[in-house]
Amino acid sequence: MRAERHRAERGFTLLEVLIATVIAALALAVLFQGGLGGLRASSRAAREGEALALARSHLAAAAASPAAGEWQGTEGDGFRWQVRITQVAATAPGAFGATALFGIRVAVSWPEGPASRRVELASAALGPAGSGR
Repeated sequence: MRAERHRAERGFTLLEVLIATVIAALALAVLFQGGLGGLRASSRAAREGEALALARSHLAAAAASPAAGEWQGTEGDGFRWQVRITQVAATAPGAFGATALFGIRVAVSWPEGPASRRVELASAALGPAGSGR
C-alpha cells in the first residue's frame, strides 16, 4: 500500500512537462499571430480611410467647377492622386450659354508593402460647355 501511495505522489515526469510547455508555446504563438493580424488590418483600414477622404476632397473640388482635363499630384504619407474630367454631353446654347455634363474620376493610390493599393471614385457634374483649365 505504501509503494502505491508513493508512486501516485511523485508528480509530473519530464516528458509531461515538456509536452505541456510545447502546447503552451504553440497557443501563445497562435494568439500572437492573431494580434499581429488585427494590427495590420487596423493599419490598412486607417490608410484606406485617409485615401478615401483625400479622394472625396478632390472629387468635391472638381465637381464645384468642372472643366475637362487631367491633374495629378502627391500628398503626405505617400499618397498619389489623379483627377480626370471628361465632357460627356453638351446642350445647345440657351439664355445662359451652353451647358455640359462632365464625368469626373478621382484615383488615389499609395504603397503598401511590396504592392500598392488604390481607391477610385466617380461622379458627374454640370458646368459650362467647352471649358478647360
